[in-house]
Amino acid sequence: MKSPSQGFGRFALIGAAALLGVCAWSIPTLSNGQTMAERLGYPEGRAVVLLETVDVGFCPEGNLAAEAALKCGAVTSAAVLPNAPWFEDFARRLRAQPDADVGVNVSLMNPFAGLRWRPLTAAESTSLTDRDGYCPKTLTQFLSMATAEDVGREIDAQIAHARKHGVEPTHLSAHHGSVYGRPDLLKELLDASRRHWIPAVLVDLSPERLARFQAEGVPLDDRMTALIASYTLPTLDELVFAPRADSYEAKKAATIETIGKLPAGLTLFSFHPAQVSHAMDEALGEEWRQRVWEARLLGDADVRDAFAEKGALFTTWREVMRRYDGQFERQAEIEEASAIEPENAVEGE
Repeated sequence: MKSPSQGFGRFALIGAAALLGVCAWSIPTLSNGQTMAERLGYPEGRAVVLLETVDVGFCPEGNLAAEAALKCGAVTSAAVLPNAPWFEDFARRLRAQPDADVGVNVSLMNPFAGLRWRPLTAAESTSLTDRDGYCPKTLTQFLSMATAEDVGREIDAQIAHARKHGVEPTHLSAHHGSVYGRPDLLKELLDASRRHWIPAVLVDLSPERLARFQAEGVPLDDRMTALIASYTLPTLDELVFAPRADSYEAKKAATIETIGKLPAGLTLFSFHPAQVSHAMDEALGEEWRQRVWEARLLGDADVRDAFAEKGALFTTWREVMRRYDGQFERQAEIEEASAIEPENAVEGE
């Protein structure tokens, strides 16, 4: 079977760029120039890291690796695919970790030829399925077919399905950056984020970052940036994926180098850990080996030491939202207090 790994480089580029946004969080008491981490009250100048395992729920080997990483604290959060075939298995495993930080990785496309799954609303959202009734295999196919109405319906269905099985989502993202390819589809995700009060995974689009991605050919038009500029929930200062490499040692060296270069601010550092599996190795080839190596990285003492040497602080999406909601509560108290007239005020004074 041909490995799909050749297509993952393009998916990674689109997915990384797709998560970019213009930070528009505007609590009046905050000063300009601060990182999102500083705005949320984390120490100034520190790298604050959400260490996450993603793509959870599509196979048992990935579920086991994610469960172990959450249990031992090797990661601080996970992102699940609610319509994937092994989602309910992972949801059952989470019952032993009820406070685990778990988000919904909305799955609307799927590049794994040997592991297919369907939208939860397949019967009514016909623009989200290929001719065989499954999620489209390519981003191009998905973007050419999907209607905003169907995407919005599916996002709500995946959130509801997660909750039905005991997973209260702490954040929202899109598998392979699917909805970020069109402004009308991104609007559906951001509307769901506001409606359910669940932060979406978006990165502050600095002028430097915008120039870099435009140079790489990533389509970021005015409609997209204007849409995200109105988004008011917390955003990220940076998004990092575990680097790919030709061997474990090379991957480890690249990961340690990446950790050393983490900027100040709130960073989402994503891994795709999985256990060794001959069947999955045969089906996915190089892509599966990368995932097995990423499981090793999460348990590697040298990687942990690199984070410690960097002085990185680890956090969760729950903590991010506690801090964010607290800012609004304090601001409301200030505004309420300032609106109260002095008790002994004399008319006309």
